[in-house]
Parts: sequence; structure tokens; C-alpha cells
Amino acid sequence: RVALACRLGPPLSASGKQLALRPASFPKAGKLAKSDAPDEAEGIARLAQAGARVRARRAGSGQGGGQPPHPRDIFEQKMLGTGAGRCACDAGTFRLKGLEEVSPPSAAPGLLLDAVGYGVAGRPILSGLSAHLTERRIGIVGRNGSGKTSLLRLVAGLVRPTTGRVRVDGIDPAGDRKAVIRRLGLLFQNPDHQIIFPTVEEEIAFGLRQQGRSDAEARSRARAVLAAEGRAHWASAPVQTLSQGQRQYLCLMAVLAMEPSTLLLDEPFAALDLPTQARLARRLAGLPQRLVVISHDPAVLAGMDRVLWLEGGRLHLDGPAAEVLDAFSGAMIRAGEADADTDIPG
Repeated sequence: RVALACRLGPPLSASGKQLALRPASFPKAGKLAKSDAPDEAEGIARLAQAGARVRARRAGSGQGGGQPPHPRDIFEQKMLGTGAGRCACDAGTFRLKGLEEVSPPSAAPGLLLDAVGYGVAGRPILSGLSAHLTERRIGIVGRNGSGKTSLLRLVAGLVRPTTGRVRVDGIDPAGDRKAVIRRLGLLFQNPDHQIIFPTVEEEIAFGLRQQGRSDAEARSRARAVLAAEGRAHWASAPVQTLSQGQRQYLCLMAVLAMEPSTLLLDEPFAALDLPTQARLARRLAGLPQRLVVISHDPAVLAGMDRVLWLEGGRLHLDGPAAEVLDAFSGAMIRAGEADADTDIPG
């Protein structure tokens, strides 16, 4: 965390209560704070630079050779502990007594990738990914081994980035699992990697219990979800009696029961026959949630609002679906005309 040299003491609310003030909550104030705090040495250096600017401005003003310091400068000075008084935090804004209000930056909605890198055992898998995804339908395309699934795991918070940061509606998914579980649902490519309980009802109820519901509430909600999907008779069925497509649909129902705002789908149509693909596609198309779908098949992503093309762990192209998928398809056709699979990764 940034070393803020907190000589001010704890900030006070309008009612006089002390508030916990975190570095990520401060307004930018001359680039004094940033959402991912730097290390202590960097923080101290930046604070010292800010203090020097404030003192220079004050000196110029006092000698008649400059303008009075801007309230934002005074904020910096207070953060450095060189001024008197305390910051009062009230109703989401920062107020300095007798000065203008300065609003803190709001949490960016959607999915934020900021210079994200990820590697395992020193081997880079993803590098330098930056994007802010707010569209309702988002596709991620790339050949096998391009890093698509690794990216989805980062967004879901199952792994931490090696460099950079990932945010889901302003939340660090790997750092605050309790908060992110209410916003994200993840559907694996293979349902057998996701299902852990012996019966359908138990499988759906599990995620609801993770959200804090009692066992009775979770089971009641699970039965209601099954009834709404026309599958009430599945409740007591052993999971191993379901077909591949039915197990995939069970996983989808378990995720939807938790009412997330965003669904992450890893090759959702893999290993499904055509009728099952059609049924799943129809169900997904009617969902109000934001969908992030990864696939190596351009046809799956043709109706997306935005598509990201990953190549070798890097963002190769990002834009409208038609433009990106046309470029991707052409590149894959050209790769297929050569010996594209002779190299061994690593």
C-alpha cells in the first residue's frame, strides 16, 4: 500500500465518526493516488514530489509572483501532513472545510484488464492485455493454446495476474471472492470439471449456500429454478444418469440460480450435438446478463457486440465482431495452408 504519511489522523464523517480511508479511495489529486497502490518507496517518492510542488506554489503566491494554490494542491498538502485540519468524507465525496468538493473516481463498471500478464513457472502465457469491456455480448477468439481459458480464469479470480490488474465492476476478483461470486458465473468447457454433487438438486443448491443461504432456502430455490426450466423432475436424479448436454445445462442452471450479472462461458458448445447446441444457443441468447464467450470457432461469436482476438497470449485485434472474425478466419486459413502444428510449445 502507499505510505501516505498519515499525519492527519483518521478522517471524519459529517457525523464526526472516524472512517477507514484506503489509498484506492482517494481522488487523483495531482496523481497522488492510483487504484492499485504502488510500493512504499514509490509512494514516498511521489508524495515528496507532490509536496515540493505545493511548497513552490505557496512560495510564489506569498511573494506576489504566482497564483494562490488550487484546492487540489491544498488536498495534497494535507495528505502530506504539512497543513492543519482533517478531510471529512461524506456521501461519497471528499470535502475539505472551506474548499471545493472533490469527487472520488467511481468504480469502473464492466470488466477491466490493465496491462495484465500471467505466467506459470516462469513461462509467460498472457502478456500486456489492456481492455475495458462493457458490452452486453463479448467474444474472445483464438486458436488452441492462445491463452483464452487462462484469461477467463483471471477474470473469474481463479488465478491472480503475474503483472497488471483485473477488475470486475471495480472489484479485484481474486482478492474479494465473496463480492465477486455475486457478480460472475463461470461455465467450464467440460461439465464434469464443474459438477461435484451426486444429485441435480444438490448441485444447484451448492452455489446458493456459498452465497449465504440456508440449506432449506438453497434447496427451495434449486427446485424453483428446475421448475422454471421445465425440468422439475430432474431434482432427485443422479448426475451420472444425465447426458453430456444435460450435464452442461445443469451447470448453466446452477450458475443462473446465483443470479450473476456476467456469465463467463468457456467453449460452451464443445462436445454437444447439433440439436443440443441449438437449444443452448437459444437459452443463452435470451439471457439478460452480460456474456463473455470464448471460442476458436468464428461462427459461435458472429453475433457478438465486440470480439477480442488473442494470438500467442497477446491481444492481436479488438473491435466489432465482423471485422475481427473476418481477419481471424483469413489468418487461420493461411496458417492451415502451411505446416501450422509442427512446433512444440515451450
